[in-house]
Parts: sequence; structure tokens; C-alpha cells
Amino acid sequence: MESAHFYMLIKKVNISYITFSKALEQIVQILNEIKPDLVVSFLNPMNYIISLATRKTHSPHVACERNNPLYSPSDETERIHRDESIKEAEGCIFQTDLAAEYFRGRIRGLYKIIRNP
Repeated sequence: MESAHFYMLIKKVNISYITFSKALEQIVQILNEIKPDLVVSFLNPMNYIISLATRKTHSPHVACERNNPLYSPSDETERIHRDESIKEAEGCIFQTDLAAEYFRGRIRGLYKIIRNP
């Protein structure tokens, strides 16, 4: 499958395409094959799917939240999934102090704020 890439990648970077309806199973299979040192995910629903997959494979997970957690996501179920993925992650990366403060007390791992001006 060919797709447009937004960033130039070095040749040793492997790209795996997944089908959203089978994402969890496919990601678990990929993680079992490559045995990564760390898995980094960005935003929901991928934070949640990766959270589930890394719990099955025992791979360390760092979840990244770039949105304002007070307003995004607006869907209640997605908010619950987002909060669970942040809580279960070994580490988190936030874009703002506001986001980090929102999750304070719900984070079990380390976190870092990396600002994006």
C-alpha cells in the first residue's frame, strides 16, 4: 500500500499500515514482531488503542496529548478512553502546562511538557 508521507524518513524506518477496524490486533502483532524498547502514541483514538496493545505486549508506552483536555475530545466515551490511556502510560508528553495540570494526580509515570510555539 502506498501513501503520501508528510516527512522524509530514513530508509531504515519501517512503515506498517493498519486497518482501523482491526487496529488493536494488527498493532499487537507488529509489537510482538519488532519488540520495541518504547512505543509513543499521539492523540485519541490511537493513544487508547496503543494503550490496550502495549498492555497485551508489555511494551512501555508514552502517551502524547496535544489538545486542550478540558474541551477535547467532546465525546464522553472518548474522554474516558483518553483518561485511561494517560493513566496507564509509563510516561506522558504534554504541549501545555494546562494539559499537564489537568492530568496531575492521574498520571502514574513521568511526564514532560514540550511546548510547540
